[in-house]
Order: sequence, then structure tokens, then C-alpha cells
Amino acid sequence: MEEKKAFEALSCAKEVVKVLERHHATVNDMERVLGIVKDMVSSSTLVHIE
Repeated sequence: MEEKKAFEALSCAKEVVKVLERHHATVNDMERVLGIVKDMVSSSTLVHIE
């Protein structure tokens, strides 16, 4: 179950990054979003977003 949740969060993060790039988001925006995603998957030890 945890694996599936982590995988979904990771796919979501990839989509978000694509959208941010398309809208020429700043690095700050991307870091903020990655921080949120990191919090989402922090309960899983299988996924590490650097």
C-alpha cells in the first residue's frame, strides 16, 4: 500500500515539474513544490526525493 502511495506521489511530482517548466516557473517555485511532495512521501522509506 505504501509503495503505491509513494509511486503516485512521484508521478504527480513529475507532472507538476513539467507544468512548472512550461510556465517558466522560478527555481524557488520548484523547490517549494518539491518540498510539499517530499512531505507527502516522507512516510515512505522507499522513495527519496533529493
